Amino acid sequence: VKRVAADAIITTTIIKQTHDTVTIGMSGIISSSTTYPIDGDPIESKVGDCVFQDTVKCMESGLGLRTTKVNEKYVVYIERTLTRADQCKGLENVEGKPATDQTMLVVRSKAVFKDEREVEAIQYLFCINE
Repeated sequence: VKRVAADAIITTTIIKQTHDTVTIGMSGIISSSTTYPIDGDPIESKVGDCVFQDTVKCMESGLGLRTTKVNEKYVVYIERTLTRADQCKGLENVEGKPATDQTMLVVRSKAVFKDEREVEAIQYLFCINE
């Protein structure tokens, strides 16, 4: 039920990158923002009651970021990659038309538990460059 409710909430992801930091923010019912050093030491974050040690690295392609969140129960890998929407077959834009030349943020998440179970999710988000 929590996942269904969470999926129904409209949120905005805001990513701002400088030479050596990236700020990732979410706004919706609850808003939050965290600034990470790129390729730097871990910083502590909290999601609900879970405390994580987070690191962020640039992906080798130069078109994305990989966040690693570690706690005592599991590790979460989050990859945020920019791509053209027409490279993601079958996607429609907010007007229900085939996606063409829009830029998209593809977010891939994978949680790996201590017992080696894995859970994966992929989101496709249309970007508005400001």
